[in-house]
Amino acid sequence: MFWIVLLIMFLCTIPAVVLLGWLGMLIGEMAYLVVGFLLLAGIVTAFVTAYQKLTVRLDNVEKKLDKLLEQKKEE
Repeated sequence: MFWIVLLIMFLCTIPAVVLLGWLGMLIGEMAYLVVGFLLLAGIVTAFVTAYQKLTVRLDNVEKKLDKLLEQKKEE
């Protein structure tokens, strides 16, 4: 009986290890995809933020130049 139980445990262990190994690789590959997506999202966010800051600065410069032109016209 002992040897039968040992054989059954051994036969059940092999598919379990294979299944867990496959599941681990699947999760690992999905983790790479998630990390890549987060990295891409971070890069896009950085570019959008930089663009917004640049447009705000350009708007401020435009307003200052308009004020200077109005002052020149008044003089």
